[in-house]
Formats: sequence, structure tokens, C-alpha cells
Amino acid sequence: MLGLGVVGIGAMFGLPAATYIFAASPAGKAGDRFGTSVVMFWGHVVLAVCYILIGPPAFLGRLPLPALWATQVASLSAIGVGVSMTLIPAMPHMLQSLQAAGVRNATETSSGLFSSAYSLGEFLGLLLGGVLTDAVGF
Repeated sequence: MLGLGVVGIGAMFGLPAATYIFAASPAGKAGDRFGTSVVMFWGHVVLAVCYILIGPPAFLGRLPLPALWATQVASLSAIGVGVSMTLIPAMPHMLQSLQAAGVRNATETSSGLFSSAYSLGEFLGLLLGGVLTDAVGF
């Protein structure tokens, strides 16, 4: 639809990773300043808006190609910001919660839980995506 080649598609998929790199440190500082829960909440809001706009949604009507490009690039770029706002404060938040609950070895426990949950999500996302693609189509 956008008329991209393989390199262009790769660059578009790289946008969230690139913005994540630059947004990770400010997201951590924001978590320290405003609280991890607040930053994670707003990170989820950013992600929800981006995933709605990346469609593009029907309520925007049929966008001209330059507006469609702008929407896609802005959404993909902001996804990296939203992911950093969601993931970076998650580890300190988990650590604080485990320490408050009196869990021994809270650092090791939170690291293990975070890594396990992240890996499980990566695995299940691919598995369910493949099953849904076979069942529903793309």
C-alpha cells in the first residue's frame, strides 16, 4: 500500500527500536521522578493510541499517501517511546513490590520473573499469531 521495498520495510520496522534506544534513559528518569506506575500507565496509553493509528483506522477516512506516511512513521516512532515507558520502569516497580512483600532475594526473583514473562510473551505471541493467521487469514 505504501509502495515500499524490502529496505524500506526494514527501516519502518527499525523505527520503534531506534526510538526505544533514545527514550529508555528519559523513561527511567521519569519513573524515578513521577513514579513507576504513572509512567507505565502513560506508556500503555501511548501504545494504545499508536496501535489504533497504525491501522489506519476507518474514522480517519481515506488518507492521502503523504498523510498515511506521516501517520505510519509517527506511530512507529512513538511505539518505541511507549514501549520504553512501559518496560523500563517495570523492573524497579517489580523490585519495590517484592521488597514490600518481604520476598527474600527480591533482585534475583524480579529479574527471573521479568525475563520469564518477556520470553513467554515472545513465544506465545508468535504461536498465537501463526494459529490465528492459519485460522482467519491475513
